Amino acid sequence: MSNCMNKINIILFSILIFSCKEPEPSQVETIRINFQEAKSVDLSMGRMIELETTDSSLLYDIAHILFFREKLFVLTREKVVVFDSKGKYLFNLSGTGQGPGEYTSFGNMFIKGEYVYVFDKMTKRILCFDDNGKYLSVEKIPENTYPISDVYPLADGWFVGKNMFQGDHEYTPIGSVLDDKYGLVEIVNSRKVNTGLTSYDNFFQYRDHILYWEMLCDTIFSIQEYKNMIPRYYVDFGEYAIPPFERKNKDVYDLIDYTNRSENVNKTATYIRFVSEDEHNVRFMFAFRRKTPFVFYNKYNKTANVYFFEDKNNEFIPALFACYHDKHVYLSVMSETDMEKNPYLVVFDENVFK
Repeated sequence: MSNCMNKINIILFSILIFSCKEPEPSQVETIRINFQEAKSVDLSMGRMIELETTDSSLLYDIAHILFFREKLFVLTREKVVVFDSKGKYLFNLSGTGQGPGEYTSFGNMFIKGEYVYVFDKMTKRILCFDDNGKYLSVEKIPENTYPISDVYPLADGWFVGKNMFQGDHEYTPIGSVLDDKYGLVEIVNSRKVNTGLTSYDNFFQYRDHILYWEMLCDTIFSIQEYKNMIPRYYVDFGEYAIPPFERKNKDVYDLIDYTNRSENVNKTATYIRFVSEDEHNVRFMFAFRRKTPFVFYNKYNKTANVYFFEDKNNEFIPALFACYHDKHVYLSVMSETDMEKNPYLVVFDENVFK
């Protein structure tokens, strides 16, 4: 068990890189996390997918997954490993290097239309592949006001990108909105980039607003009219929130150290990730006591249901990845007895959480 715990701690740091009437965008809605009423979901309630382990498909962790044409595009340590829907290894999506179709520094990946795209944040290029991994083309992002560290496609064909940290000496607005040719349309103001650490998921578009979140921040923001960022949801962890004094006096690196200390691991909840929203719910995962609770927040009755994943057979331990896709929750788990194998995915129908 101690080896599992140590690996999860390493994974955590390595990855760190609403009533019937919807709330007005200017309102901040509080999502209260009630740990006392949290529910347990046993792994046996889901369907297990074993991600095939080979020398080429070895995953140290799962940072992000794209679901595309019955395939799983799994991002891990700046490479993409592709499996079929049953977990069989298919291929790696290109790789690092200077050649055609290769990338030097992984920013993120996304799907747009019929293709998969990889953003190389070092060279500011966007590489295009088909769903079988064939390299098709590359586009260079023109020099804009700020270099960007990731790109997210919007419904109207435009993009939003997170601006790259330029150092404490310079105020860097949080994002840039780009047109379909990646040219600058708007600078997203009202919040600044305060760290060079990045994650692989920061944006989600729902209707006419774009949700944005960042590591060790308990507020989910909304980008309005492509230019202003305002708080939209505040996640209240109650007694398990990082104390305000600590937030005020520590930068993100200090906060990572604070939350990872042995005396604080069981006392702090944070690291909101994989946020999604629809007409009925806001969903996200967070980190607490080396676990990956998942939240369904009902926008109509204003209640948050919190679910902890458990294994009554003590064969697997939940890892630090959980996301929602097509009415299912995907959770990564690791074998207690064979740490050399790839993580497994446990797939839960959303009805399990109702």
